[in-house]
Amino acid sequence: MKIVIVAMDLPYSRQVGGLGTISSDGDFMPVAMRLRQSGLPIYRFGTDRAPEGFSEACTRVFDLGAFEQQA
Repeated sequence: MKIVIVAMDLPYSRQVGGLGTISSDGDFMPVAMRLRQSGLPIYRFGTDRAPEGFSEACTRVFDLGAFEQQA
């Protein structure tokens, strides 16, 4: 809950230029959608196991699974 409360304050603080989440958990999708509506870019770092809707709610997605394959 604390993450959500802090995240909802971000657009009004004007102290950040975006938000990055290191997760493939679709529970973050509503937060990502709301922050994008407020004009903040949202970057998701995670695997391709994330729900498609969560990835679509983000401005950009970085697939960490791709890094594992290269190593």
